[in-house]
Amino acid sequence: MLDAKFIRDNEELVRQALKNRGYELKVLDDFLRLDGQWRALVEEGNALRKKRNEVSDEIPKLGKDEKQSKIIEMN
Repeated sequence: MLDAKFIRDNEELVRQALKNRGYELKVLDDFLRLDGQWRALVEEGNALRKKRNEVSDEIPKLGKDEKQSKIIEMN
């Protein structure tokens, strides 16, 4: 089994190997498309987690009213 990073970094090599073995190249195109979507979603999740952590660190330093508005904002 090939590593996803290897496939991304060596797309033409993988494409030629699939062609030599008689596989449809659509399989590689589908994989690369889905891998790109997955990576974008992971990136978005990481950004949201970072924001949540920043706000969580900030909340204890705020006044009572500010705390409530930050908590509401994060929901």
